[in-house]
Amino acid sequence: MPPPQLDHIVILLPHADLLNPPAWLTKHFTISPGGRHADNRTENKLILFQDGSYIELIAFIDDDPARRAGHWWGDASPG
Repeated sequence: MPPPQLDHIVILLPHADLLNPPAWLTKHFTISPGGRHADNRTENKLILFQDGSYIELIAFIDDDPARRAGHWWGDASPG
């Protein structure tokens, strides 16, 4: 049986930081466009690694409280 492998890590950001990622991210990583999720509540950008794993930067669109309501990350703080 092969050892477990990390698929991806999710980091919740304020929407403004997703649109214009802070220098601590852009200085060290290439950030690829993502898209909106099917529920139209969140959108993302991706930091891709050679082994196929990635970091998913995700935010609630416009930081809208209505989009947060009922979402499993709705009460989560960025970070």
